[in-house]
Amino acid sequence: LFIGLRSFWCDDFLAIALARIPLGDMVAFITRYDAHPPLFYGLMHFWMQGGGCSEAYLRLFAAIWGILCIPAAYLVGRELLDERSGLIFAVILALNPAHVMWSQMVKSYTLFTFLLLLSVLFFMRATKEEGKGRFPTALLATNVALLYLHNFGFIILLVEGLWLLVNKRANRR
Repeated sequence: LFIGLRSFWCDDFLAIALARIPLGDMVAFITRYDAHPPLFYGLMHFWMQGGGCSEAYLRLFAAIWGILCIPAAYLVGRELLDERSGLIFAVILALNPAHVMWSQMVKSYTLFTFLLLLSVLFFMRATKEEGKGRFPTALLATNVALLYLHNFGFIILLVEGLWLLVNKRANRR
C-alpha cells in the first residue's frame, strides 16, 4: 500500500480538522454541527499527537484497523462454520477493493468494521456460553464502542437482539 501517495479527500479534511482542536471544543462542535459520534475524532486527536500530520501517518490509523480486520474475519468465519470458512472470509476481505480503499482513508470505516467483527465474534461465543464467562463483558464494551463510533452501530445491536428473540422462541418449541 502506498497510503501517502494520494492527496486527502474532503471528508479526510473534516476528520483532521476536528482531531486538531481541543477535545472539549471538538465534542461541542460535533454535538452541534456534525452527525457522527465523537469516538473516531477523539482517537484521531490522540493519534495525531503521537506522530504528526503527514498523509501517510494519518492514513496509517485506518490501515492498522483494516489489517486487524483480516484475522478478525478469520475468527468469525471459523467460529461460525470452520477453519476453511474463516480462511476464505479473511482472504475475501483482504482482497475486497472497498476494504482496501477504506484502509487508506482518514475515516472510521475500518475501525467500525473491526468492532463489528469483534461484536459478532463475542456474540457467538457469549451465546455458546449462555452468557457466562468473559465474552458478555467484551460484547458489551465492543457494542458501546460501536455506538460511540458510528451512527450505524445500533444496527448490530438490533440484529443481535432479534437473533436472541428468535432463538429464544425456537427453543421454547
